[in-house]
Amino acid sequence: MTLHHGDSVFRGDEQTITGYELNEFQQLMWQIDELNGHNKEIARLLSHQIGQLSALTDSDLLQRLSHVRDVVESADRYGVAVPKRLLQFLRSQT
Repeated sequence: MTLHHGDSVFRGDEQTITGYELNEFQQLMWQIDELNGHNKEIARLLSHQIGQLSALTDSDLLQRLSHVRDVVESADRYGVAVPKRLLQFLRSQT
């Protein structure tokens, strides 16, 4: 199931395959990642990326806009602080 959880062929069949609804399955996977330290490692890597992005000029950030959005979105999910400057930059691009 973990291999195919995003596959459209299986979408909607999550409960049949696993016995869990998709959101329950996602919560279970999150809890497993918390226990094995995976989420902590992701947060560490995101912190490093946030630091690198914070050092860039606005024109450099603009060239990497999609990546900046992905990193900031992930940082929010993993509880990593995002500097105001990056948040303001993203708001200015919408």
